[in-house]
Amino acid sequence: MNPTIPLHLFPPAAALLQSQGSSLSLWGFFPQDQEPPYLYINAYFTVTAKYPYRCTQPCCSGYCLLYTENGQGQIVIGTGKEGNSPTALAQQHLFFWPCSQGFSLRSVSSHWNHSFLFLGGREADYFYQLFSRHGRRPWPVPANSRLPALLSGLTRKDASSYCAPLQQIFLTTSLLTQAVAVCQEHAEESFCPEYLLAVRRMLDEEYSLPCSLDLLEKRFQVNKFRIAREFSQYFHQAPISYLNSRRLEAAKNLLITTNDKIHEISQKTGFGSSTLFIRSFKKEFGVTPQVYRKENSRIRL
Repeated sequence: MNPTIPLHLFPPAAALLQSQGSSLSLWGFFPQDQEPPYLYINAYFTVTAKYPYRCTQPCCSGYCLLYTENGQGQIVIGTGKEGNSPTALAQQHLFFWPCSQGFSLRSVSSHWNHSFLFLGGREADYFYQLFSRHGRRPWPVPANSRLPALLSGLTRKDASSYCAPLQQIFLTTSLLTQAVAVCQEHAEESFCPEYLLAVRRMLDEEYSLPCSLDLLEKRFQVNKFRIAREFSQYFHQAPISYLNSRRLEAAKNLLITTNDKIHEISQKTGFGSSTLFIRSFKKEFGVTPQVYRKENSRIRL
């Protein structure tokens, strides 16, 4: 059975609610019967897509922003014979594109959990130009980015936040500023020493394993004080702090998408001690893992 379509919902967002093979949560939208501000969120969804999820959107106004939490999908810009080659939407990657040519989405992995926003307003053009200046492609979101937390925060806003123009401008500006920062940071990495990129890849991929500056020094044959200094210079965060952020983001995903116990999540994300995990999580996000899981459970339409 299709979910009930809210009155005054952006038509393309209403069409998304009709797509099959997925569970969608509509967290908020700007009513179409109101005068829109110069920058706003037309509609915000979280999508739990299961293979073979597919969604096709004809040409429409505005822009879309998609962030993949886990799993993988693909997008084709354009519809029918005019469609371009598929673009992979990998885990913890962000993509921002105009809706003027239409597009189609499909899942590639068995599941594909992502946040999906329709954006509108004349200032959206400005942010898109900034975002695409370094290449029109998906960008990996670093562990220290505030973007995932901002998206998560949108799920806790009440309906009035999406209907009030000033709130809309604030929310959308904060979100798109972080999106632009993601691609600009990666553009700056063209000047980054190769060994530092390798260090960060290791921290991203092996966050569940024990790590220290001494271990990094031994593995990369670079003085640990140099690693700490240059990593902070290029990535604006100390290596171990970056690793801790990466572990906490992975833990957030596990809290929402699995029924793993707290001690199991602490082991899987490299904390080892449940006490250390709970203390670190509360310090970073202001709530315990248990409370975060309860507040962010997926509500299916």
